[in-house]
Amino acid sequence: MAINNSVNLTGRLVKDPEMKSVGKNNIEMLQFTLAVGRKFSKEDTDFIQCTSWRHQAKYLSKYAKSGDLISVSGEIHTGNFDDDEKGKVFTVTVNVEEVQIRAKAEKNIKDEPEPEPKPKKVAKTEPKPQVRKEEKQPKVSEDYKVDDMQEETLPF
Repeated sequence: MAINNSVNLTGRLVKDPEMKSVGKNNIEMLQFTLAVGRKFSKEDTDFIQCTSWRHQAKYLSKYAKSGDLISVSGEIHTGNFDDDEKGKVFTVTVNVEEVQIRAKAEKNIKDEPEPEPKPKKVAKTEPKPQVRKEEKQPKVSEDYKVDDMQEETLPF
């Protein structure tokens, strides 16, 4: 049985994300906190630290704002460091692999500029062919009526 480190979360951004560049190659990184409610308690909320990289980091920094509902998928990474006051501190972070903005916060919808209206496409119409008066139009024979046909005689 394979053991898989996978997590899916949906929650609201605690504050506007800010992108940073790290390392020699200036790789885009975005650290943010996701407020996630608990399944059986509306009063309890967990604040999950998340890190996104490259394209996801650019996407979130450009389009996501505080209060927006987003979904993330990724892996849980643990770590620790020594703090002079607290001693050894353990950390848990979600390393984001996929992200999706589910809904904009109402305050962010009002702040966004109205999108420019798309120009209406004008349909190109071809001129109708003109019929000369001297040309005679074919006449449909009155002897040929669809009502008189039998179903067995139809070719289809």
